[in-house]
Amino acid sequence: MLKAAMLPALLLLAPVLMANTSPTPPVYPGPVMEVDETSAGATVTALYDNDAAAYGRVFRPTLVGSTSEWLTIKIRSVTTMFGGGDTLYMTTPAVTAGGANFSIDTTGFVTTGVATGNETEFKVRFSPQSAGSFSGTVTFTWESDPYQYPGTYVDFRVNVQGSTSAAAVSHLSVHESTPAGTRVFHNQSPANAREFGRRKLAAGPTTALVLWLKNDAPYGAPDLHIGTPVLTTGSAEFTLELSGFAATIAAGAAAEVRVAFDPASVGMHNGVLQFTQDDGVNASPFEVQFLGEGTIEAWQLRVCDNNGPFFDNNPTPPAYTGTHLAENAPAAGNRDLGTVDGGNSATLTLTICNADVGYFAWIGYVPGSDLTLGTPTVQGDADFTVELATYSTTVTSAQTTTLIVRFSPLANGVRSATILIPHMDGSEREPFRVHVTGTGANAGIGGGTGTSDGGGCASGPGSAVGLLLLTLLGLVAASRVVLRTRT
Repeated sequence: MLKAAMLPALLLLAPVLMANTSPTPPVYPGPVMEVDETSAGATVTALYDNDAAAYGRVFRPTLVGSTSEWLTIKIRSVTTMFGGGDTLYMTTPAVTAGGANFSIDTTGFVTTGVATGNETEFKVRFSPQSAGSFSGTVTFTWESDPYQYPGTYVDFRVNVQGSTSAAAVSHLSVHESTPAGTRVFHNQSPANAREFGRRKLAAGPTTALVLWLKNDAPYGAPDLHIGTPVLTTGSAEFTLELSGFAATIAAGAAAEVRVAFDPASVGMHNGVLQFTQDDGVNASPFEVQFLGEGTIEAWQLRVCDNNGPFFDNNPTPPAYTGTHLAENAPAAGNRDLGTVDGGNSATLTLTICNADVGYFAWIGYVPGSDLTLGTPTVQGDADFTVELATYSTTVTSAQTTTLIVRFSPLANGVRSATILIPHMDGSEREPFRVHVTGTGANAGIGGGTGTSDGGGCASGPGSAVGLLLLTLLGLVAASRVVLRTRT
């Protein structure tokens, strides 16, 4: 046992010992398998062995002798956070319950080894041979612990369900973005496009997510009737637009509903869209869930018109310390390039920072995500141009890129433009608008090609040369007159 007198010393030493110790977490040596139900390439839900049939694993009512849509099950060999994982070996999936009422497609399924980071898939559908309700199971086996128990394979079971109908019936399916997009199920947790992520309070609404309400029954089935959708939760944070909505949807047709996230307060916000429907299979009312987070500042994008500093790199992770512009702020300060004579120019350097500095975990520093930018453009007077020699469209965590705005007056008076910066930071309005201004002077003298605010010509090097030539020609003509007079 430790003596009581030693405890104070150990307590003092503990922070030092911890600061100088880099614990190495245990790495699981075997394969790590992830099984997902997917729709249009996106994950609907993660599956565990022998989960009850739900979501797309419950097929729509199907006529005897016909088939339902295919359901795709994706299997991934994943790498754990600490580097664990290994090649995944499996057997070919087969229908082990439900008989001929379910069919399977294993074309391209990999059994000879799925390396970490890779995946394979199989498909299953309902193909009833007689009337009734049927449960089915697709089973494959995998070598879960090749080091301790090599050659030992364990079952993984995917349960499915289907029922028949005597005649074609209407059937609701809800999809994200397009009528063939990722399917959305009643009361399913927010995921994929329904998870809007972060949005700055002053940025305005996000791009609207289009939800397609589809009657996916075969031709000849009855119409599907939908009640007017309403936001029963989150009406202060989400917006609803129904210009493409139709209350009656014929077989094979779809109507659209648009939802955007426009937070009014900081924090996490849930939204629920609710509508009634009469297919007799799906829930009524049917509910679609959304999620978004309101923030004071954009998560990544910071645009600055000063020389910094922008980051303090002493702490880990770094700290953003810059002073940045509000999106769409009026031209002022450094963004007023002052009075410039024709033939001259003034410049402004804009610095774009990626303020996603990452985080520090016990496994070490984890950098933030890259900020992706588009090519800036100028909207407004042609007196302003952008120079992109130092500009990069990818800004890594806690780093910057720059562009130069040049003002070369082509006319007298106040000139203005907006610099549009495209970006992929979903928390900020896109494109980010930077307003600039300047005043042209002495830009309307002579015979140049530009036009001034008063309708005259803009002067330049060419017009000065022209004026000189005209003067010389005048002197030559005058001298000839004098000579002739004397003779």
